[in-house]
Order: sequence, then structure tokens, then C-alpha cells
Amino acid sequence: MGGTEGPVCPQHAGEVRMTLVTLHSEHGRPGEVMGAYRCPQCGHERRLPIDIGGEPGPLVSGGGA
Repeated sequence: MGGTEGPVCPQHAGEVRMTLVTLHSEHGRPGEVMGAYRCPQCGHERRLPIDIGGEPGPLVSGGGA
């Protein structure tokens, strides 16, 4: 999941970038994805919304027959 710069950790005076650890979505908010970030130096964690671009599409059943 690398490649994008995370937010700056508020626990440091310098610019220490946080690392994206996981992505989360909630059933009640299907168009919103939250990114869980962690500071590599102090372990501080923060969740921020991530723009996934576009609206979620319809669910497609994988059933056969």
C-alpha cells in the first residue's frame, strides 16, 4: 500500500510522515474509506478519510445457474 505520502505526525517538531497501515469502510457509509496511519518513529495512530474517486457501483452476485 506504499507510494502515497501520509499525513505529518503531530507528535514531532519536524516533518515526520506517517505510513498507511490499513483501510477501513463502514457498512453505513459505503462511499467513505478511512485510512489508518501510524508514525514509524513514535507509533502515534490517526484515521483520515481517503478519496477513492467516484461512487460505489452496484453489488453483483456471483451465483451461477
